[in-house]
Amino acid sequence: ADPFNRFQSAQVVGARLVIRLARAEVPDEAAAMPFAQALDALLAAEGERDPAFAAEVLNLASVGDIIQEIGRDADPDAVFRARKLVRAALGRVLSPRLLALRDALASPGPYSPDAPSAGRRALRNAALDLVAAADPAEGLRLATAQFDAADNMTD
Repeated sequence: ADPFNRFQSAQVVGARLVIRLARAEVPDEAAAMPFAQALDALLAAEGERDPAFAAEVLNLASVGDIIQEIGRDADPDAVFRARKLVRAALGRVLSPRLLALRDALASPGPYSPDAPSAGRRALRNAALDLVAAADPAEGLRLATAQFDAADNMTD
């Protein structure tokens, strides 16, 4: 129930998944399905209730953090490819929920720097990031539309 533990667990599971796929001779995107399903459940529960938390959970550990976890025998190219594969898989599986959240979190009013508004923008951008990882053309279309409608640097 503790948000930090939930965040840390997602980071560990995501990093282990990337490491396993980086070490595989032929990485299989299907390995990301249980993780994607867990994130889908988290988004269903937390997406609109605590968007800042959900945005943080969606961000996988960085390539550098994963390489540090592996240690001496790390292959940076393999880690990069595996992380990219996981992000694309998450984007494909979560796309319906991510797109719905992205639309629901659009701010119709003027920019506000308060924490709740910042959290909504963070999740909206994290959703766009994963959609773009799965479908670059759709991501470009959505990002361009968001940029054109933006009234602040965060959007």
